[in-house]
Amino acid sequence: MSEYQCLYFGCWRESGHFLWAPERRSMFRVDGCPFTAGQLDGTFCGDPRLRDPHRGAYPGDEKHQPQGVPVLTQLDGWTIVGFWDRTVDERYACNSAFLAPGELTRQEVFTLAREYFPEIWERVKGILKV
Repeated sequence: MSEYQCLYFGCWRESGHFLWAPERRSMFRVDGCPFTAGQLDGTFCGDPRLRDPHRGAYPGDEKHQPQGVPVLTQLDGWTIVGFWDRTVDERYACNSAFLAPGELTRQEVFTLAREYFPEIWERVKGILKV
């Protein structure tokens, strides 16, 4: 079990996708969380092409990567809400995700995100289609 109630994956103030703890500490892996930053990058945002580890580079587009559409995934005892997010880095394939231990609803994850990552929430709430 993780010591954190909520984690964030994505850009924080500048380009670069990292896994973040609430105190703005970036890390590659968090004890108790079964996912690394590399495993989270774009995997849970709804574009099946990004689940292929041999995908190589390809241009993104709004059809396959619509910004702000939350995708709920429950896996390995965690709930992940991922979405394409170009609010910091405008390139396609930029994404964000909120993660929480347990099987939660999308709204429960968003409530945790507002509490533990208020700066991020203020930035992304305007693009989320909920």
